[in-house]
Amino acid sequence: EAAAERISNDSEEVARVLTSMDAATVLARGIDVPTGNLEEQQEKEDMRMNEQIARDAKVARIHAEKELQGMIDRLDRSNETIAKYLQEYQDFASE
Repeated sequence: EAAAERISNDSEEVARVLTSMDAATVLARGIDVPTGNLEEQQEKEDMRMNEQIARDAKVARIHAEKELQGMIDRLDRSNETIAKYLQEYQDFASE
Protein backbone atom coordinates (compact mmCIF):
# COMPACT_ATOMS: atom_id res chain seq x y z
CA GLU A 1 0.00 0.00 0.00
CA ALA A 2 2.81 2.40 0.87
CA ALA A 3 4.63 1.43 -2.31
CA ALA A 4 1.55 2.10 -4.42
CA GLU A 5 1.09 5.46 -2.72
CA ARG A 6 4.74 6.37 -3.38
CA ILE A 7 4.39 5.40 -7.04
CA SER A 8 1.22 7.48 -7.25
CA ASN A 9 2.98 10.44 -5.61
CA ASP A 10 5.96 10.07 -7.98
CA SER A 11 3.62 9.98 -10.97
CA GLU A 12 1.79 13.05 -9.74
CA GLU A 13 5.12 14.86 -9.28
CA VAL A 14 6.20 13.98 -12.83
CA ALA A 15 2.86 15.22 -14.15
CA ARG A 16 3.23 18.49 -12.20
CA VAL A 17 6.74 19.07 -13.53
CA LEU A 18 5.79 18.31 -17.12
CA THR A 19 2.68 20.49 -17.05
CA SER A 20 4.55 23.35 -15.40
CA MET A 21 7.11 23.43 -18.23
CA ASP A 22 6.39 25.75 -21.10
CA ALA A 23 5.96 23.34 -24.03
CA ALA A 24 6.99 25.98 -26.56
CA THR A 25 10.25 26.62 -24.69
CA VAL A 26 10.97 22.93 -24.49
CA LEU A 27 10.42 22.49 -28.22
CA ALA A 28 12.32 25.67 -29.13
CA ARG A 29 15.38 24.57 -27.18
CA GLY A 30 15.25 21.13 -28.71
CA ILE A 31 15.11 19.41 -25.33
CA ASP A 32 14.46 15.72 -25.81
CA VAL A 33 12.16 14.17 -23.22
CA PRO A 34 13.11 10.48 -23.02
CA THR A 35 9.64 9.08 -22.29
CA GLY A 36 10.62 5.52 -23.21
CA ASN A 37 13.56 5.66 -20.83
CA LEU A 38 11.32 7.00 -18.07
CA GLU A 39 8.91 4.14 -18.64
CA GLU A 40 11.75 1.63 -18.45
CA GLN A 41 13.02 3.24 -15.26
CA GLN A 42 9.53 3.14 -13.78
CA GLU A 43 9.17 -0.54 -14.70
CA LYS A 44 12.53 -1.32 -13.10
CA GLU A 45 11.57 0.65 -10.00
CA ASP A 46 8.22 -1.17 -9.84
CA MET A 47 9.99 -4.51 -10.14
CA ARG A 48 12.52 -3.54 -7.47
CA MET A 49 9.75 -2.42 -5.14
CA ASN A 50 7.78 -5.63 -5.71
CA GLU A 51 10.88 -7.67 -4.91
CA GLN A 52 11.46 -5.60 -1.76
CA ILE A 53 7.84 -6.08 -0.71
CA ALA A 54 8.22 -9.85 -1.19
CA ARG A 55 11.42 -9.87 0.90
CA ASP A 56 9.79 -7.76 3.62
CA ALA A 57 6.76 -10.06 3.69
CA LYS A 58 9.02 -13.10 4.04
CA VAL A 59 10.94 -11.49 6.92
CA ALA A 60 7.69 -10.48 8.62
CA ARG A 61 6.34 -14.02 8.25
CA ILE A 62 9.53 -15.48 9.78
CA HIS A 63 9.31 -13.09 12.74
CA ALA A 64 5.62 -13.86 13.23
CA GLU A 65 6.30 -17.61 13.16
CA LYS A 66 9.07 -17.22 15.75
CA GLU A 67 6.82 -15.12 17.97
CA LEU A 68 3.99 -17.64 17.70
CA GLN A 69 6.35 -20.52 18.48
CA GLY A 70 7.57 -18.63 21.56
CA MET A 71 3.97 -18.16 22.69
CA ILE A 72 3.25 -21.87 22.14
CA ASP A 73 6.36 -22.84 24.11
CA ARG A 74 5.34 -20.59 27.03
CA LEU A 75 1.82 -22.06 27.02
CA ASP A 76 3.27 -25.59 27.01
CA ARG A 77 5.44 -24.78 30.05
CA SER A 78 2.45 -23.23 31.78
CA ASN A 79 0.34 -26.31 31.06
CA GLU A 80 3.10 -28.58 32.39
CA THR A 81 3.27 -26.55 35.60
CA ILE A 82 -0.50 -26.67 36.02
CA ALA A 83 -0.55 -30.43 35.37
CA LYS A 84 2.21 -30.92 37.96
CA TYR A 85 0.35 -28.95 40.64
CA LEU A 86 -2.94 -30.63 39.77
CA GLN A 87 -1.32 -34.05 40.19
CA GLU A 88 0.17 -32.98 43.53
CA TYR A 89 -3.25 -31.74 44.65
CA GLN A 90 -4.93 -34.99 43.61
CA ASP A 91 -2.25 -37.03 45.38
CA PHE A 92 -2.69 -34.97 48.55
CA ALA A 93 -6.51 -35.17 48.35
CA SER A 94 -6.46 -38.97 48.01
CA GLU A 95 -4.35 -39.46 51.17
